[in-house]
Amino acid sequence: MKKWISLGMSLCVKAVALYNGSPSLPQIPEQNLFLAQDALLSLKLSMLQDFIWSRNLDGLSDPAFHAAFSGGVITIGWIDRVETYLLLGSESFSLSGDSCLLKAHGSFGGEIGARATVIFWGDTKLSMDAKYAYLWPHLDSGGQGWQREWQVGVALGQEFAWFTPYLGVKYARMLMKLSSLPSLGTLLINNTSPFGAFMGLSIAGRRGLFFDVEARFFDDNALALELGLRF
Repeated sequence: MKKWISLGMSLCVKAVALYNGSPSLPQIPEQNLFLAQDALLSLKLSMLQDFIWSRNLDGLSDPAFHAAFSGGVITIGWIDRVETYLLLGSESFSLSGDSCLLKAHGSFGGEIGARATVIFWGDTKLSMDAKYAYLWPHLDSGGQGWQREWQVGVALGQEFAWFTPYLGVKYARMLMKLSSLPSLGTLLINNTSPFGAFMGLSIAGRRGLFFDVEARFFDDNALALELGLRF
């Protein structure tokens, strides 16, 4: 079995759409550091930064949303075709509308998902991804709540040596409930545009390093960066 790196980075939990990652995952050659060449399993550790400028939301009049997420990802690859991953991290966000402004800092969240390469055309790869995320918002003004989201997506990537540009589409449903809010009571927030698109670029360096940058559109407007190492 050849040495491959999986660049399909994991996803972030946020009150915005979920990060997707390269569809070419486990298909980019690199130097495997610690596992045998014919190993059936691989391990990746990475850090993710995600910045969101807006998302189409319902539940407030003229809502405006901004967020930043930081997290760590552990990914296990299986037989160079399938990945399962776990993400843990924290998010800060601001949500405004109906003459109110809600802010949260250090909100803990987690995500679990799986990704698989399903079709090959030479160096062109098609992958599918499914994930579920949960967030516990920590509001500065008091109150409590939760946010959950699930997403499925499909993406197409083309390898050019160390570089793999990719693009894809996704379908996501998000629901956030905030209760015991001063002067507001309870709010239910959901995304109004479940369909979105994304495009990105993965770079596989030597000695197990990888980097990915991804932009998302339509459902949300966001930019995600991930840097990691495969063992």
